[in-house]
Amino acid sequence: SLGLSARVAIDGSAITMDDKANVAMYADMISPSSIFDGRTQTQNQTIIDFRNQLEEDSSRQASK
Repeated sequence: SLGLSARVAIDGSAITMDDKANVAMYADMISPSSIFDGRTQTQNQTIIDFRNQLEEDSSRQASK
């Protein structure tokens, strides 16, 4: 499991955070917003790539 884990139901009705996965990746109990806004650092390249891809996709969607 990668840090910043979330589960989304097919119909979009439930979003939950996986706090244990976040602690495993960041070694602290942190909020998802801390991860997304860059207040939390990680050396895990998979996490960095995932976060960058989310940011890029969000920017692309916002410009439509």
